Amino acid sequence: MMDEVEYFLPFAILWRIVHLLKVRKDVNRTFDYRRERIDRLFGRYGESAA
Repeated sequence: MMDEVEYFLPFAILWRIVHLLKVRKDVNRTFDYRRERIDRLFGRYGESAA
């Protein structure tokens, strides 16, 4: 599975700072949670069901 996320934050310099401090962390946390849930439901990629 592969995801691609695109978003636009206005006011480039200000939002770069906001991105570094907040947005990137939130996006990463969202996808980390998603991966954990998928792993629990379907097993980890490459693992065979025993």
